[in-house]
Amino acid sequence: MQIFIDESGIHKTAGLSVVMMVVVPNSFVDKFGHFIETVESDLRIGPFHWSSQGWRIKKSFLRKIFTAEITQKMTVEVTIKSNPLYYYDFLSESIAILLDYKDMKNLIFDGQKSHSYERRIKKILRTHGISTKILSIQRDESSPLLRLADALAGLFRIHFENPEHRDAADLFNFILHRLTVLHIHQL
Repeated sequence: MQIFIDESGIHKTAGLSVVMMVVVPNSFVDKFGHFIETVESDLRIGPFHWSSQGWRIKKSFLRKIFTAEITQKMTVEVTIKSNPLYYYDFLSESIAILLDYKDMKNLIFDGQKSHSYERRIKKILRTHGISTKILSIQRDESSPLLRLADALAGLFRIHFENPEHRDAADLFNFILHRLTVLHIHQL
């Protein structure tokens, strides 16, 4: 299994923070990544980033992805917490959920993280008995599955912060009915 992790709302002083973990079997990572790049190409956009797109593109991007049969091969783990004062404790609680996945090959975090951030993530992994050799921190431009994690993290945060948001609610319900495995953990 390869696990792609993105966060949304982690530096906000109000609202919710979300850690999105997209779990994909090794045999589907390349195929799924190529499919996401094809969707981006069809939409005539560069690498997708949630905060950079309008709702028309957000909806088109996620609807095209979640109408494909390949999405049934992935698992989505989401942790949601109201304005965590101690982000690393929240991240540690989120990573603990991954202990159920015994065959983790790679744990890929989104972003340009500082060395201190990377050291803290490694400490969290060691605390949970997970090898730090599987950790990789990449920019979302380099990984289509990180872009998918980014899109889902943004959508879930908006939906749970404001369930009345019509676009987010419609898209959330559309995806919810197409995911085979979804676990939402409210901490």
